[in-house]
Amino acid sequence: MVPSHVGHEADLDASAVVWQQHFGLNELQPQDEGQWEELEQWVKQVAPHLVLPASRDPRFLESLKRLKVRYLEHTAINSVVSAFEDQQQLSYSRKEKQLKKQMDLLNIDKEQLSAIGRSVCRSTANIACALDVQDPTFSNIQAALARMNMECMALNLEKDEVQDQRMRFKEKISQTKQIFDVMSRALSSLNERYETVHKHEISNWKTEITLLDRKSEEYRNRVTTLQDEYATQGLDDNGLLFSKLKEFQQEVETLEKIMEVKQQELAQFLDLPLDIKIAAGKLRSLYDTLVRFDI
Repeated sequence: MVPSHVGHEADLDASAVVWQQHFGLNELQPQDEGQWEELEQWVKQVAPHLVLPASRDPRFLESLKRLKVRYLEHTAINSVVSAFEDQQQLSYSRKEKQLKKQMDLLNIDKEQLSAIGRSVCRSTANIACALDVQDPTFSNIQAALARMNMECMALNLEKDEVQDQRMRFKEKISQTKQIFDVMSRALSSLNERYETVHKHEISNWKTEITLLDRKSEEYRNRVTTLQDEYATQGLDDNGLLFSKLKEFQQEVETLEKIMEVKQQELAQFLDLPLDIKIAAGKLRSLYDTLVRFDI
C-alpha cells in the first residue's frame, strides 16, 4: 500500500502556492500564536520540506485547520481499511491452515485434487467447522449431523407442545371471559334490583318511621294533657279516665317497639350496597387479570 502522507505532501505544496498567490501573505498580520504553533508542528511532522509563509492571516489559518481535518480524516480511513485488510488476510490464512490440517488428516494431496474435489473438500471442511468436529472424518461428521437432527426434532416437539399449551390457555381464557360476562350480568341485575326494590322499601320504611314518630309524639301529648286533667279533677287509679290513660300509654309503648324493630331492619339493608360494591370490585379485578394473560 502506498503511504498516505506522500499524496498529502503534494497537496500541501500545491496549497502553499495557492495561498501565497491568492491571499497575498507578505502583507498579513500575526494572529493567535497558540494555534499557529500547533499547526506549524503538525506541518513539520507530515511535510518537513514545506515552508510556511512568515506572515500569518486568519483566512490562511482557517484553511490550514481545514486541511488538517481532511488529512486526519483521510488518515483514519486508511487506517481502518488497512486494519480490515489485515484482518481479512489473517482470516484467510487461518482458514487455509485449517483446511491444510484437515487434508493432512485425510491424507489428501492438494495437487491431486480436481476442481470438484477441492470444492467438496472445502464444503466438507466448512461443515466440520460449523458442527465443531475436531476430527473431520466421515463417521464423525455423520454422527454430528445425526445429533443435530435429533436436536432439531426435539426442538420441533417442544415447539408443538408450546403451541398446544398456548391454544389450551387461550381456550381457558375464552371460557373464563364467558364466566366473567355471566357474573357481570348477574351483578348488574343485583344492582338494578337494589336500585328499584330495596331503595323503594327503605324509602317506605323511612316514611313509616316518620309517621310512627309523629303518632308517638301525638300520643305523648295526649297522655300529658290527660294527666294534667286527671290531676286537676283528682281522679284515682280506679277511675274510668285513668284506665283510658293507661291504654294510651300502652299503645305508645307498642308503637315505640315497632319503630325500634323497623330501625334495626333499616340498618341491615343500608349495609347491602357495600357488599355489592365489593363483589363488583372483585369481579373487575379478576377481569383485569384475565385480560393481561390474553394472547
